[in-house]
Amino acid sequence: MPATPFLAVCFPNMKHTYDDSFTKLTTQATAGNLPDVYMMDYSKIVEYVEAGQMELLDPYIESGVIDLSDVDDSLISGGIVNDGMYALATGVNAPCLFYDPVILEEAGLTLSQNPDWAEISEVIQNVYDKTGYRAYVDPHLTTFEIYLRSIGKEMYSADNSSYGFEGEDFAAYLEDYYNLYATDAALSSAEYNGEVGGSMREGSGNWMKFIGNTYSNNIASAEEEAGKNLYMCCYPSATGAKISGTYLKPVMLWGISSTSQNKELAAAFINYFVNDSSVYDVCGTDRGIPISAAMREYVETNTTEAGKLESEFISFLSDGVATEISAPAPTGSTEANSYLQEVIEKLYYGQLGKDEILDAAMSAVKEGNAILEKTATNR
Repeated sequence: MPATPFLAVCFPNMKHTYDDSFTKLTTQATAGNLPDVYMMDYSKIVEYVEAGQMELLDPYIESGVIDLSDVDDSLISGGIVNDGMYALATGVNAPCLFYDPVILEEAGLTLSQNPDWAEISEVIQNVYDKTGYRAYVDPHLTTFEIYLRSIGKEMYSADNSSYGFEGEDFAAYLEDYYNLYATDAALSSAEYNGEVGGSMREGSGNWMKFIGNTYSNNIASAEEEAGKNLYMCCYPSATGAKISGTYLKPVMLWGISSTSQNKELAAAFINYFVNDSSVYDVCGTDRGIPISAAMREYVETNTTEAGKLESEFISFLSDGVATEISAPAPTGSTEANSYLQEVIEKLYYGQLGKDEILDAAMSAVKEGNAILEKTATNR
């Protein structure tokens, strides 16, 4: 009697181990020892597909091993590279920031769900003036991308050989943060020395966490860390922008290793995660709002208050607010973006004067463009 095949699955804890998981995954990929099934981030999928490390899922979908009959096409586009389906979303979420609605109410203020920079800056300043509470704020490449999208630009050019923006765009984005820090209504990571998760606990003096790379499915853990109920809103678009820079994003993507010896079983596992309600009894919306319509309905009738808030936020964005997600980041983007990140860190550590921002931004974009051009040429 043949032995039952063993399926190796990489299932990272989204709350704590995102960076560690991808460090480990990169090591396994280099050694040719990837798990049968693993979670992939949207920002990294192109790199793994181009390296030949992900199995094409189209045959398993066509055969019915993976059943997508209850899934809207718009919710699976994040796993498509070069017209092939290489991964499926565990669920969908959206980038957002979290804040304490009680403090906002005490100040007699409101904040829209889709603010621009003028609105959010004014609210942060007024909350500080009226209550003394500050916003914990850091620039981040996620919020920069949203800023760019709202002015009709993209992070990368269509052929991935350069950025899709100019140094002046990066400088304008950074100046918004500089002006916010200058009023003392906001503090950065350089000033805040506590645990990031506890940045809105009682006694912290902070009412908002606006630091980039937080998403709607983090609401439950954010509330647990803060010890209070929170609200969420979109990261701000550029002042006066006519479109939203916010998008719906696959939380994580299930992929199958191209070297797996158990590909049919791996595909069946992905199908289970997409279509079986017992998954959501355990995970809830930690991996986002389900991509299956039936599973979304199941979750909405069996969820917590935080889950309802998340679902309502996704529904708000789905109703014509969110714009189509940008293409995945190209190979070479991590190295290129390290120059942008250096400038961001100099800004929030107070190492850049306002008159130095433009030169620093122009230099970083030039260096990043050189990396992207070289990578595109050698691809």
